[in-house]
Amino acid sequence: DNCVFRERGRDGTVIAKWVITICIGLAIGSIAYVIEKGLEFLLQERLLLLGNANLPFGYFGKVTAYVTCGVTFAVTAGLLTIFVAPAATGAGVALVMTSLNGLNVPYFLTTKTMMMKIIGVLLAVSSGLPVGPEGPLVHIGASISSWFTKQHTFKLIIGKWTVFRMQT
Repeated sequence: DNCVFRERGRDGTVIAKWVITICIGLAIGSIAYVIEKGLEFLLQERLLLLGNANLPFGYFGKVTAYVTCGVTFAVTAGLLTIFVAPAATGAGVALVMTSLNGLNVPYFLTTKTMMMKIIGVLLAVSSGLPVGPEGPLVHIGASISSWFTKQHTFKLIIGKWTVFRMQT
């Protein structure tokens, strides 16, 4: 039994799987960082409307501009989701579970859907809606994992062994 354990992984597949797992983790972490910094920027700029803007009607004008900015962000996020990438609707957790259970959801793991999900999360959270980026990050992570593992044809050669050869 110990000999079988020692023989496993000698062809490079274990190392390649770890490398791909680390790459997926780094990519998801980088996107989460970009989302967090984008949210900080958008929320800070939106709050500046209350403090620094010289708008007519004083405080009422500032509050109106603040609310209008939030509504604009929310409507833009909704319109992008409806017309550009309908597969990006919802938080993403339920659809990821559905996909993992074997049901094919069209265009669910495409790059376009992932990009619209990222933009939609930035706009929806910074608009002031009671939503967070945690659920959509599950969908984004599934898209990145799909991209790294099966959507592109590539070969990973370690030594003399071809470890992965995947096609779309």
